[in-house]
Amino acid sequence: MKISTPVFITSCILLTIMSFADAQPQKSEEISISMDRVMLVDFIRIVSTSTGTSIHYSPEENVYRERVSLHVQNQPWPTVLRGLLFPFGYVLLENEPSPGAYTIAPAGDPMTAARIRSAQETNSVLQAVIEALDADDADKARELLEALHTANEKLIESASPPKPATP
Repeated sequence: MKISTPVFITSCILLTIMSFADAQPQKSEEISISMDRVMLVDFIRIVSTSTGTSIHYSPEENVYRERVSLHVQNQPWPTVLRGLLFPFGYVLLENEPSPGAYTIAPAGDPMTAARIRSAQETNSVLQAVIEALDADDADKARELLEALHTANEKLIESASPPKPATP
């Protein structure tokens, strides 16, 4: 039986992935890796497998078939992946409710920008809530949380598709 070149290369990549995953501790933030012209989707799988991290993306998009080369030593994998995604117009977002889970999204997408802005604003408000609670100012903390709730409702409303007009 003759093995075609693409099947052979894919098999080599999978073996590399498996050996890399076995050699690296789970949940590691730093990676050391050297790869030439590997498909972006394969690198994402390597990171996900070797770090035990869940990375969500839409595999049907052509960007994941792009080939990349990288040579890094002891670098945080999120930084490396963000650097690979940026030229293609994508960003890596950490999913707020579930740490350790990430999503790859188009950088120009209004919802992506809104999520980034919302996360930054939420962190600022939550810090102010903590400070108010530390100062035994429950009224101020409640006021801040109500404002955050209202702002999040407006964000969701603005990101939702417009409702069809009723005759």
